[in-house]
Amino acid sequence: MDHAQLKELLALEAMDRLEGEERRAMHEHLVAGCDECEAELRELRETLAAMAAASAPQDSPQVSSVDRVWDLFEARRNAAAPTPKAVPDRGVRAVVALWQTTTALALAAAIIVAIGLGNRMMRLDAAARINSQHVAQLRVSLHQMIDHLKASETELIILRGELSRSRQLTEIALEPDSRVVRLAGLAAAPSAKGLVAISPTNRRAIVQISGLPPAPPNKVYELWWIGARSGPIKAALFVPGTRGTITIGSDGPPPGEQMLASAVTLEPAGGVEKPTGAMYLKGAFTN
Repeated sequence: MDHAQLKELLALEAMDRLEGEERRAMHEHLVAGCDECEAELRELRETLAAMAAASAPQDSPQVSSVDRVWDLFEARRNAAAPTPKAVPDRGVRAVVALWQTTTALALAAAIIVAIGLGNRMMRLDAAARINSQHVAQLRVSLHQMIDHLKASETELIILRGELSRSRQLTEIALEPDSRVVRLAGLAAAPSAKGLVAISPTNRRAIVQISGLPPAPPNKVYELWWIGARSGPIKAALFVPGTRGTITIGSDGPPPGEQMLASAVTLEPAGGVEKPTGAMYLKGAFTN
């Protein structure tokens, strides 16, 4: 018997109703290692056990699941079959008995296959739900990766800007007429420090600051030039980065003004014309 023929007999094998040559052929086929038939036979037997458990009374004696299902089919077949008034011919009785047995087997196989398909559909449905959850998790992870990538791109742009301004700071500091002022942290930020490079010829200034705490809401740091005649002169507004560091560019001090110092204060957002807040950094010009 070939694979297809044996597969049609799996329902009877699950109910231990194969005999003779068919039983021997099925046994050899399974021993040879047919994974497909082995898996289907296992499912059919599990289905039989479930059917037997569902149909058995709580106080019923211990009966095998196969016998219980078989008895169930026999009871249904006998209940549905009309009681013959008389069957005079023994051959006719044999034919009727054979027809009834064949019908019961066909019905059993059909029910087992239907329940097996139902079980498979339930497993597929559960797998679909799991896959749906997995896809949802992947989408969340993808959005998180996109957000992280955007944040990284933004940080890269900021770093490139700081690198460019650091290069400008070096260029200005190396110019022949440049002036360099070191800013020291005061009581409001003792660990803060800064470096100011000014080119009087180009009237450019670059300031590099680190160690400042984040600016509170609606506040901004303001850089000042402090002249002998004009006093504090507004230079630039800035907010430090997440690491408390920043490099900013600014116009240099007014020409002809004798510069005494440079300072950084904390002011209201938008800045002010004259300092009003606490001073965080200060450095004196040397003549």
